Amino acid sequence: RPGLRTARGILRLLFHGTEEYEELKYHRRFSPKASLLILLAWFAAAIAERQLTGFIFNRNNLDELNILSLFASTVLMFTLVVIGNWSVSTLLDGKGRFGEIWISLSYALIPFITTTALGVLMSNALVAEERVFLLILQVIGILWSFYLVMSAMMSVHQYSFGKAVICLLLTAAAVAFMLFLFVLLFGLVQQFISFFRTIYNEIMFRR
Repeated sequence: RPGLRTARGILRLLFHGTEEYEELKYHRRFSPKASLLILLAWFAAAIAERQLTGFIFNRNNLDELNILSLFASTVLMFTLVVIGNWSVSTLLDGKGRFGEIWISLSYALIPFITTTALGVLMSNALVAEERVFLLILQVIGILWSFYLVMSAMMSVHQYSFGKAVICLLLTAAAVAFMLFLFVLLFGLVQQFISFFRTIYNEIMFRR
């Protein structure tokens, strides 16, 4: 069964990142459906973390949930990272295709998503003095996912460790540049809207 084979491959990947990424790339066993489910799980975990974290550890205003903001900080940010990495890798002779980068990086999110969900559950059972356990769990998830990201860069693009680090740093710079352009474009659009609204109000007032 393709689904069962994909699940087994992802489980092996969590502990043998580089080897499994190379195996998935060589046999073209990347699953677009699995990657979309993972991104959906990340989005859901982000909502759960904001809304369901134990009240002792939760400083958010639960009445001000902004779904679009959470979607932008998860799925849209992931999309920018993939676009940035693909752009940078083309300049650094990377071997990975856009789809392979998308799927391999989504797989790398699994430890972070899992520890986030576990953190939400634990936060409702721990007391304030046990906050350190949540921090340890969070660090484990981040480091584990970072290990998988590095494995993906080295396997999908066929990079050395040093070149993979350079690629990630340039990817971060590319994402920052794209965010700057989006903010600039958003500001310009707001100014145009304000300008035309002013003209419209002047015309209507004089009539």
